[in-house]
Amino acid sequence: MRLISEQPDVYQAENDDRHEITTDVLVAGGGPAGIAAAIAAAREGVSVVLVERYGFLGGMPAAGLVYPMMTFHSKKGQVVGGIGEEVVSRLVAAGGSPGHVRDTIGFVPSVTPFDPEKLKLVLQQMAEEAGVRLILHVDARADMGATCGPRPARPAVRKVLLHHRGKRGSGAFAVGCRVVVDATGHGDIAASVGCPVAMGRAGDGLTQPATLIFRVANVDLERVRQYVASRPDDFVLADPRMDLRSAQYLSVAGFFSIVKRAAAEGLLRVPRDRVLFFQGFHPGEVVVNMSRVTGVNPLDVMDVTRAELEARKQVEEIHAFLRRYVPGFAKSYVVQTGVETAFRESRRVLGSYVLSADDVVRGARFADAIAMGAFPIDIHDPDGNGLTTVAMQADAGYEIPLRCLLPRGSRNLIVAGRCISTTHEAYSSARVAATCFATGHAAGVAAALAARTGGDISAVSKDEVRTKLRQGGAIFES
Repeated sequence: MRLISEQPDVYQAENDDRHEITTDVLVAGGGPAGIAAAIAAAREGVSVVLVERYGFLGGMPAAGLVYPMMTFHSKKGQVVGGIGEEVVSRLVAAGGSPGHVRDTIGFVPSVTPFDPEKLKLVLQQMAEEAGVRLILHVDARADMGATCGPRPARPAVRKVLLHHRGKRGSGAFAVGCRVVVDATGHGDIAASVGCPVAMGRAGDGLTQPATLIFRVANVDLERVRQYVASRPDDFVLADPRMDLRSAQYLSVAGFFSIVKRAAAEGLLRVPRDRVLFFQGFHPGEVVVNMSRVTGVNPLDVMDVTRAELEARKQVEEIHAFLRRYVPGFAKSYVVQTGVETAFRESRRVLGSYVLSADDVVRGARFADAIAMGAFPIDIHDPDGNGLTTVAMQADAGYEIPLRCLLPRGSRNLIVAGRCISTTHEAYSSARVAATCFATGHAAGVAAALAARTGGDISAVSKDEVRTKLRQGGAIFES
């Protein structure tokens, strides 16, 4: 038997990684923002390619178990509709979600539990039905090619280079496109083009801690409910008088005294001041959000590796603590950890407008509004164990302008999801799944309109974008 490398002609044929692909709109990232963008653009009648680094869609809700989805509602009513709401409706029909339910913590008006496996399937079905072409298991970067002379003031991304395993051990091919939607979460495409970005809090650049979320089964939820009801002062509750037995789904933040005692006894070293978990979609299941690795740069592979290793150790420690100290967990066991540690914060791509904390808190309104958010400012201390929250003064939520999706210094690139143009503080609100669905839907509509008119995203009419979003039930007039 001869090795294939001894047959040059055969070897070359079987290792040709060239793919001739062109599309009107290329969407990088298959999370809530990316899937909404891809479906929205395809429904506008343009060709769309969606590329994703995992073998499934869903982003951090599916890969990182970021659960439940928050929040489709403000205190006054629903603020996120469109494709995001359609996803929820499809999940409910598939038996993968109860829909929007009350948050018993009271942090947000509603939470949306879901089955991660059903989410993957529903998103895939919706993408295929819309005619989106999917390319999985690739990492995307802008391919600006060789340049001669000075760099253009507003360069256009005409190709996106997709890196994959490859037949020779390392492969890459380019996809030609008119418009690019960066929904990578980290602003990878925008950064590779040279768009201005920011990261972390002012002064030291530190980002919010990383967390490895995990699912625990065989939890006695009835005992948990009884304990919380008997000691309401030890918990954060929407209403201390509420009967938790009537709550459809249980969100728990507290056990403060137990955490303090376990820390004093040296049995809980994780820098967290509370137990935080949410009732899972399946009976006797909860999703635990407690691990915390600080001082991590999500763009540094050594830091990311450290976070993954440390977080996994923390999961073991946290579950041992839960079994020993927390009522209802004595016979529980871990059934799943996230595919990767969830990073609350990464790059913010600076646009022609930067959403501020004041915009979030006072419920800002904009003439070019294309999405709304209702999640409060929620900053996990970058170098401690605390949590800083700032409630919104406006009960109707806040608007996000189209300008937050338009990066400075690029002609045919638009961003969506958590990497839109915000401050560190506003980012902590706009990063959640429901809001990412909303900005993704808007980005997809704008990208499709730009693809039909030469690709210049800044030339797209905000009024036309808003009209199409309104027709699709994606924005609500307030």
